[in-house]
Amino acid sequence: MQMWLPLKILKLVKYFAVLFPINIKKNTMLKHWQDIGVYDQISSWEFVEFLYRIPEEYLDRFTIAWWGTRENAFTKGIIQHPKTCEKCRDRLMNFYVDFYCNWDSSYRKKILDEIWKTRCDCDK
Repeated sequence: MQMWLPLKILKLVKYFAVLFPINIKKNTMLKHWQDIGVYDQISSWEFVEFLYRIPEEYLDRFTIAWWGTRENAFTKGIIQHPKTCEKCRDRLMNFYVDFYCNWDSSYRKKILDEIWKTRCDCDK
């Protein structure tokens, strides 16, 4: 597999980094770009693929935030979360919780391999 996250960047992550999926909010440039057809909402599977491509020895340096559909004071105005089909939604949300709650790199690699092997056609 070709490494698209430069190793030099990964080595700079000494403690940990937080990865956010892209949520589209009203009255933002991203929403405007979507409205004029130059941006399309990402798939939840693209976020999983990003995690999947991180080498195992670095997986314990990353956490995830703002995944799933939730509403609170900081998320007011989010109108679109990363897209997925009804068949995948619960499975992906369970994966995100599992990844978030377990920091062991080998465990994270195992669950990433499992979900990646069984990704859905909605990924395309």
